[in-house]
Amino acid sequence: MQSLAHPHITLILAIWAPIGPLVGIVAGHYLTRSWQREQWLLDQRKNEIRELIAALDDSLLSETSIGRNTGEITPEERRDKLYKTRDFYKVCRTRIFTAQEVRQLDLEKEWKKALAEYQQKPKPDDDMLRAACESLRDALVKAAMHVPKA
Repeated sequence: MQSLAHPHITLILAIWAPIGPLVGIVAGHYLTRSWQREQWLLDQRKNEIRELIAALDDSLLSETSIGRNTGEITPEERRDKLYKTRDFYKVCRTRIFTAQEVRQLDLEKEWKKALAEYQQKPKPDDDMLRAACESLRDALVKAAMHVPKA
């Protein structure tokens, strides 16, 4: 009975010899492609988070620095503040890879609330607005570090 097993093993090995490397190549290609796609998605998320943080920072800086020395704001400076904040909201609304996080964090609403509180005070509290910005920035960094399940 043992003599019959050897021809089967020899036949299987003879068939596997040319097919085995091809299977390995296909499997390697699939794993590489899968890893590259995952890495690309992570890079896209990182870029979107970076754009959100930059737009938020621009809004903060324009709000806390424009008109600081003179106490009065020119129409151009008022427009610049409006544009920087509008740009942040636009960036929030145009996310693709991080849209879920933007919605969950409610970035637009939270920043509007912080700006409204800041602007309603007779003497604006820059530290309060910076703290609100820092809190949103920390939440974005935390979201960037979380790798979503595919």
